[in-house]
Amino acid sequence: MGRQHLKEMQAAGMSPVAVAEVDASRLAVAKTEFPGIETYSSVSAMLKGSAVDVIVIITPHNTHAKLAIECLKAGRHVVCEKPLAITTAEVDAMIRAAKSSGAMLSTYHNRHWDGRIRQAVDLVKKRKVIGDVFRIECHMGGYSQPGDWWRTSRTIAGGVLYDWGGQLLEYSLQLIDAPIGEVSGFAHEGFWAPKTKWKDDKDEDEGFLAYWKGPARHHRRVVQAPDPYPRHRRPQCKIRKGPSGEIQVEPRHRVRRRRGSPRTNLRARNEAPSL
Repeated sequence: MGRQHLKEMQAAGMSPVAVAEVDASRLAVAKTEFPGIETYSSVSAMLKGSAVDVIVIITPHNTHAKLAIECLKAGRHVVCEKPLAITTAEVDAMIRAAKSSGAMLSTYHNRHWDGRIRQAVDLVKKRKVIGDVFRIECHMGGYSQPGDWWRTSRTIAGGVLYDWGGQLLEYSLQLIDAPIGEVSGFAHEGFWAPKTKWKDDKDEDEGFLAYWKGPARHHRRVVQAPDPYPRHRRPQCKIRKGPSGEIQVEPRHRVRRRRGSPRTNLRARNEAPSL
């Protein structure tokens, strides 16, 4: 992911200056792929030896807060991979550090620019093909055994909800302008967890319900993620007005619009729009 971030920054006109990595072999790769880049074995060493302005943190989730606060206190701007941190207390501490230093703190949400959600925004908010949205269902999941890498650990990564739930909720925030009134969540484990090295430190399925404050004529606006009965590994969303209006955003970048009958299929390109 570090390589991906650096190349995307280059494409946006930014100049990669330095990289910090505990694995010496990865530092060697960085030197080869980004000639002239400064390399450091720790963030502390990079802060002391480099004049880098913006630091992108791409590390296990339970290290985000500590590293971000260290960078912010040094006056460096920080863009952190999602989830921003594991706990609300950590996020609050990061925000305080940013305000105290005057540096910027932001979360990297690459899927904000997915073709499927950008076209859904165009259909729902600009062209208003189904009217006012009152329900959104978002799903992402799969049936295969989770791997043994750190993202499978609830303690290190925070769980599937932190990883994918944030992406799907961010999809929904682009479609609904009303403030969130309530959020509740659930988790399940039992089949795959004992077969991984993390055992009890593994959630097999997680999801949430988010209720938006809406007009009195609507009951509640809801978001659900991930899917307790997963069918696709890629994100899938269904946006509803009521029985007569629905947009279904499916994997393979296909958008379906339904307003009664017949159904119209629309193609969405999975790329960032020109800004």
